Amino acid sequence: MSLNLRISSLFILFLGPYAFTQIETDTASFPEHEHKGLIGTPLNYFDSAAFVSIDNAYGQVYDYGKYHALHPGIDFIGQEDQEVFAVKDGTVLDKYTTVGDRHWRYIISDGFEAKEIGYMYAHLKEPSMHLNIGDTVKAGMILGTLTRWSKKYAPHCHFSYVKRAKSPQKRAYWVYDIPLNHFSNFRDTTKPEFLPVYKKEFLGVTDTTGKSQDLNNLSGKVNFIIRCQDLANSKYPILVRKLVYQFKHDDVVVTKDSMVFDMPLDHYYHNSIYSIYSSLNLFSLKKPYQTIPQPWKGIAFYIKLIPGYEEVSRSTAETYDGSWDTRSWRNGKYILEVRIEDGLGNTAHRTLPFAVKN
Repeated sequence: MSLNLRISSLFILFLGPYAFTQIETDTASFPEHEHKGLIGTPLNYFDSAAFVSIDNAYGQVYDYGKYHALHPGIDFIGQEDQEVFAVKDGTVLDKYTTVGDRHWRYIISDGFEAKEIGYMYAHLKEPSMHLNIGDTVKAGMILGTLTRWSKKYAPHCHFSYVKRAKSPQKRAYWVYDIPLNHFSNFRDTTKPEFLPVYKKEFLGVTDTTGKSQDLNNLSGKVNFIIRCQDLANSKYPILVRKLVYQFKHDDVVVTKDSMVFDMPLDHYYHNSIYSIYSSLNLFSLKKPYQTIPQPWKGIAFYIKLIPGYEEVSRSTAETYDGSWDTRSWRNGKYILEVRIEDGLGNTAHRTLPFAVKN
């Protein structure tokens, strides 16, 4: 996995390339995103085509009430008492609850030899969890059943790929992404979509104070903000997996880049990564880019296009504002071309003209 630009936004959030190996030393030994072959979904494991609904994607900012965090996994929506299956052979490394009856979970190793790395299956009913630490697990084995959830949330299996963290907390884990295309039977044919940021346009431009700018008359330092979402067999919008963009002037590409939202994450109560990024002042919970985490109606994903990320280091991040200085561009007409992609490779494409005048 390349540690190039990693950005994830439910609000507007910058995840730079500099942070992960410096927050905690053991993150440097993260395995690559190669899970030794495809795996089935933890729900509907034996279905040849599992159109399972997803209501929280990996890496999107989530409101946990008392604090915000980057969602460390994928939530597969199911029904109470629905069976949850092991996706690979392994050994039970851990069995615990983070809080109360709704948060019981297993961590099962990725193969029989792994001691620190495995898959997390969360929100199981504790009485249904018949396995114990050290037990052998075979792919397709029933691990338990989904627990009842609240009126606001459907029962779901929170699923993630984890590595035990070097932490005083016994059950602190680092989490990283499993792309949806690693699930052999997962299906989703819905394309991601662009949504309006300002009026009818999918692109919003502000100055450094957050004031909206005229697309036909940009000047000085500006922020480019894209709004988009994906629907994975569900009414619940989730974050797209990848965004590719380029600016063109007189049919010549001025700059181009891509953002892949697959950054390593820390666990809920081991929240240093989100704390670091929130201190960078590169996201906003305020209008005009505010989203509504609950209820789900009105949710949105705003992604800020960040220039010059390869030059950003942790030592300079706190003074880095993530803006584009149009004074370094020629005056005239430009076109922004953007492609968004979901976890299975479904894509959508948009273009938008704008003009620079300094």
